[in-house]
Amino acid sequence: MKLSSLSSALDRHGKARRFLWFLLIVAAVAVAYRAVPSFDFVNYDDDLYISENRALDGGLTLKNIRWALEANLIYGSREAEYWQPVTSITRLVDRSLFGRNPAGHHLQSLLWHALNGCLVFLLTLRLGGREVFSGVVALLFVLHPVNVEVVCWLAARKDLLCATGSLLTLLAYLRFTANPSVGRYALALVAYAAALMAKPSAIALPMALVLLDFFRAGQESAGGAPFPAGGPRNWLRLMVEKIPFFLLAGLTAGLTVLSQQEMGGIHAPVMPTVMRMAVAAIGYLDYLRMFLWPRGFCVLYPVDSLAPDTVIAISAGLVLIALTLLAFAFRHRVPAVLWGWLWFLLLLAPLMGIVPFGRQSVADRYMYLPMLGLTVALVAAVATWRNRRVSPVRDWLVVIPTIGLLTAVASLTQAQTLTWKDSEALWQQAIRMDPGNGLARTNYAVFLARAGNEREAEFQLRLARKDAPNLAGIGQQLAVLLVSQRRYQEALPLVESLIQTSPTTMKLHSLLATTLDQLGRPDDARRARSRQQAIRGRIFLLQGTSYLESGDWAAAREQLALAWSAQDAIEMLLHQRVSLAPAVDWAARAEQAIAKTPGAPLANFAFLRGLIHGLQSRWPEAELAFAESARVNSDDEETAWRHAVCLFRVGRTDEATKKFAQIVAKRPPGADMSGAWAAAQLSLESPPPSPAAR
Repeated sequence: MKLSSLSSALDRHGKARRFLWFLLIVAAVAVAYRAVPSFDFVNYDDDLYISENRALDGGLTLKNIRWALEANLIYGSREAEYWQPVTSITRLVDRSLFGRNPAGHHLQSLLWHALNGCLVFLLTLRLGGREVFSGVVALLFVLHPVNVEVVCWLAARKDLLCATGSLLTLLAYLRFTANPSVGRYALALVAYAAALMAKPSAIALPMALVLLDFFRAGQESAGGAPFPAGGPRNWLRLMVEKIPFFLLAGLTAGLTVLSQQEMGGIHAPVMPTVMRMAVAAIGYLDYLRMFLWPRGFCVLYPVDSLAPDTVIAISAGLVLIALTLLAFAFRHRVPAVLWGWLWFLLLLAPLMGIVPFGRQSVADRYMYLPMLGLTVALVAAVATWRNRRVSPVRDWLVVIPTIGLLTAVASLTQAQTLTWKDSEALWQQAIRMDPGNGLARTNYAVFLARAGNEREAEFQLRLARKDAPNLAGIGQQLAVLLVSQRRYQEALPLVESLIQTSPTTMKLHSLLATTLDQLGRPDDARRARSRQQAIRGRIFLLQGTSYLESGDWAAAREQLALAWSAQDAIEMLLHQRVSLAPAVDWAARAEQAIAKTPGAPLANFAFLRGLIHGLQSRWPEAELAFAESARVNSDDEETAWRHAVCLFRVGRTDEATKKFAQIVAKRPPGADMSGAWAAAQLSLESPPPSPAAR
């Protein structure tokens, strides 16, 4: 029986056949990834964002949902990578249902991957592809080994969810273009917002919508591939339709850049833009190689800070241009090839390292949705060749290699999943792929140390320092290991050298203090702890500012008090926030918070009011607030200092000088408040004499 006759017979049972395709896609995921539910968390972001993330404690509660919605939007949070409420909420669901058992977390990721495969099937159908074509595309999508990292790495859940939102956006948009209505348009916009709230990498999707419009306008289908003629389109209207999508993308991009700058995720570029574009061109060919020859995958590919070889970079650029021209030449015969190639280029563009963002410029997970374009192009080219002259021989020349290809990629995927079994398997594979990968060796050493194999951990760390001497974190992990083994004489010079290059790392000062104590140098240890306290103060300031922005004034006052006890300047970040939002009546917000907080410590809020009034140079109001705080909490040294400064600012110099003398008699002034006192004196036309002179 001819395959074309079989296909015609099946066409009479459309819904049942599509349901069978869905079952086949889900079954393919279940078979290829059958070992994944037995896998553990890995010590590469899984611990930070999932298994040891205290923000997830309690699961899906109103408080935690509020955190998911506000983290890295209203205030900075290191418990989430970006502003990604959709991803965070799915993690809260996991915590509620499965606790810290990784099996349930992995199972949910598998379900999302299978759902994405079904959505790919529907999308290619909606674009005009035949069901067999769409089914092959979907199966190749869910079975390709390049997607193993996204599915097996729990911290990459955001990529799965972003793809789900993006595919739903495309499907909703196609429904809108077929039968325009406000509801269908709003549905597409909501789906796109959900994709962005899963991961900001969906910012390139509006360009993909433009690409869809272009290829659906007057193209002809061939060989069962997508993009039949869509009729004439009003291009001005099409561009106007995309404005809300581009606005959402721009807002998300700006928010992500700001939050990542604050958290250190965006760093100064190590090479000029032209060189980074050259690296991107080479990266595109790396991704193309991953798709066509799916071997040699690694969780961390080496990052070369040196400029690429000029000949290689130019050659890569020429190859990309040639492939683009080749796809363009076949735009009438097989339009899906050009669409797939441009889809691949566009969706990868934000992830190619032009903006120095994150730790990697190449990663398997970045290919999850862009790979769809290459898959469509490949299958469309084969389908077009098969349909040039229909015959049983051609049918089987397509069917047998297709089945063989799907079987091969499923086998490779099943083998690749074992890389993610646990931390040991993950990092051993990374080291095999690149023995000079210092970060992989460091993470492997951390795993070994926790497992009690300290000797092998030290060996790995020393190899890592040799291979990557400038990589931050390797020396610190080695120092931690030496101190835990009580090898203080070896640890001391290492820690001191690390502090020279990273003077603001609090952990290093803590290690130094412990080491000096054990070596019988208590005075030096005390000075090291003092420096550690100063760094801790800055952390308290960041936390206090976050509470200020979220309106939790009591918690803000507590964190600011801790910052003061750590001997740091409290005004620093508060002044930044007030100056960035001068129109906000911070004092009024404090008053509202006081009114809504029954039983709140009066001194805390009075202190906060005084602080805000002072930052806005409203000195009479600040003096009254600090006086109120001092009456309630007369032993608070910081309140006394600030009250004295405000007395100076309002011209009551005698009272201010007297209070200053009382404070000095109790305790010598710290550098921060001495500076504030000096600033207050300099603000007067004729500063009063110091207490010592009087």
